[in-house]
Amino acid sequence: MHPLDRQLNQRLKLLFDRAKASQESRECYKILDEALQMLAQEAQKYPFGSQERRIVITLLSEIMLPGLWDKFLTPQERSQRLKSTDDVARQRLGGVKKSLSAKYGNLPINPSFNYCWDEALGNTQKEFLKKIDIYQRGVDFVLFDKWQSFRKQVAKLLPKDELTLTPACQDFIQAVFAWQRRLERRLTKRQDCNPAILQKLTETCQTFGNAILPAALLGDTRLDEEWHKFCDEAKRYYRPKTVWNWFAMLLIYRFKDIIIREGRIQLEAADAPVNAAEPESGSKWEVITKKIPKREKLNQEILEVIEEDRYGIFDSKHINKQNCTDITFRAITLCKNRQPPPNLTEIQAHFDNRVNAQTTISPFYTRCLRYFKPILKEFTSEDTSLPLPPEVLQQIEDDSDGKFENKRMSKDSPVTFRSTIQTRREVTSWKLAANKLKVEVKDIIGFYLDCLHEFKLIPPDKTRTRRNNPLVQPNPNLGDN
Repeated sequence: MHPLDRQLNQRLKLLFDRAKASQESRECYKILDEALQMLAQEAQKYPFGSQERRIVITLLSEIMLPGLWDKFLTPQERSQRLKSTDDVARQRLGGVKKSLSAKYGNLPINPSFNYCWDEALGNTQKEFLKKIDIYQRGVDFVLFDKWQSFRKQVAKLLPKDELTLTPACQDFIQAVFAWQRRLERRLTKRQDCNPAILQKLTETCQTFGNAILPAALLGDTRLDEEWHKFCDEAKRYYRPKTVWNWFAMLLIYRFKDIIIREGRIQLEAADAPVNAAEPESGSKWEVITKKIPKREKLNQEILEVIEEDRYGIFDSKHINKQNCTDITFRAITLCKNRQPPPNLTEIQAHFDNRVNAQTTISPFYTRCLRYFKPILKEFTSEDTSLPLPPEVLQQIEDDSDGKFENKRMSKDSPVTFRSTIQTRREVTSWKLAANKLKVEVKDIIGFYLDCLHEFKLIPPDKTRTRRNNPLVQPNPNLGDN
């Protein structure tokens, strides 16, 4: 037995002995929460994929979801692994399933409720294990993921001087302020929120932002110290959940995602024309749309990238009509993703009825999604390389007919499409590439996207249906774009 396995089992035995001696279910619930919290915090100490982390995660899963392990064990093995908190753990999971069954168990969709439940439970386990590092850290997974990418980027940068580190630090600072805006939106919905809290949050983020570059210059240890100090401050602005409540919340969201997907795949009404008549009372579509909350049309991380628009690229594309320069891709995206989701008539009214939503706004939005797809994929990926197929990168590098080298950013500019790709491949971000080429970030990204589409270097979508667009989820209110 691994020493860590032995150590954790000894600590858990003390907790389970307390639960066994207690006659109150409330005490067993409390002990279960203590055990899960201890293991979640222990898992954070070890890198993803390490033997130690697998040991901790296995124990965590056994305790939190004992029913899933029972099916793989013999009766003798099952009696050996029996924990005094198993009954309350089963009750908790059973309570979530019972609640969802009461709300959605009779929906007229296939596959069955139990099939959707099993898929949701599997998806939730994967998401939970992926995001366990943010448990009680005070930050969301988007910022934590940015932090990990930033740390890897700083480790690769040489020399470790102010000129080299500044662009990467500035990019991460923008991610911190984007997190601040997300948290502010959540805080303002709380009754106990007041201007002093928001002001303190602003000061916390500004202090951390000012400390990043000096810390990066002093080395990894100092940078980690500043990050942990910031996380400790961030904990003050959220209401911590127990490990189980966090898992249950994720499970409910993932279950709803699945029944939304299955319900809309089967119903042709989702693709009905905008002006189609309302479905008949009592129809399957009416039952499902009343019970299932509307889903956001864009992946949340992509939506946040567009809303932040750190380089102004998403506001640079607007409808090419008189007095319509404010009807940009970003403005349309934010409008379309309001809650509740607006229909085309409401979108058109939002822009003062200056253009037709069905014939102008929707086609423009769809074209922009296709145009910005490479950069959106890049901005939401942990990988810092260009998201282009190897054969495309080789084609640009070979440049057999010289067309990529002859394509210039402007008539007198020394920056060519080929040199742009070569420079971007040498660094980890467009900001670093822009600094190296001595151009604006927005201009170089726009040039890059223009060239990709001019030279047809991005494979076209297989179909033009919204369902097959990886960036977009179907929305019955908006018809087919």
